[in-house]
Amino acid sequence: MKLTRLSLLPLLAFTASNTWQSFAIDKRFTVQLPSKATALVVGQLLPAGQAPAHTQTWIARASEGLCVIMRVPTAKAQVIKKDDTAQRRLFYDNVVKGALAEEKQAHLLKRTSFQTAGYSGIEIKYTASDARTGHQRVRYMRSLVLDSVGYNLIFRPADLSDSLGLVDHAQRHQFFDSLTIKP
Repeated sequence: MKLTRLSLLPLLAFTASNTWQSFAIDKRFTVQLPSKATALVVGQLLPAGQAPAHTQTWIARASEGLCVIMRVPTAKAQVIKKDDTAQRRLFYDNVVKGALAEEKQAHLLKRTSFQTAGYSGIEIKYTASDARTGHQRVRYMRSLVLDSVGYNLIFRPADLSDSLGLVDHAQRHQFFDSLTIKP
């Protein structure tokens, strides 16, 4: 999941609207977005061999930041059942480790759990060094695994001055809380 290191700055030029629209990632996972989703071909943005296999990524611009969606099949199509707490914990621990390892000077600020349709997921808030300025920036990620597919919702605030995540972003809440799954 090298997307966190990608330079998404050219994509910030897209305008966001006030009308949120439904976006189906696949038959099981839907989310609301503030603007039309743009698919990224991660393999074309990273050096050869660094892009995760079969990962799909979309972005949408919001006035308060950038919404990123990632659909990542689990390794070897491993099925992680919703009641297998040990496997889910291991999966989410690896998501956090991966997110922090891919960023410069990353620090986990907060990790919480959430429930949706009987599935448990995690939400993290962390800081990382901004590629343009070198200053610490806050990032948010919500991760949910459904059987053999992991989904990550990432919100990257546009406000560069809030390095600790003290500003509450209504659009982040709307984006994260809009996720709908069909078990």
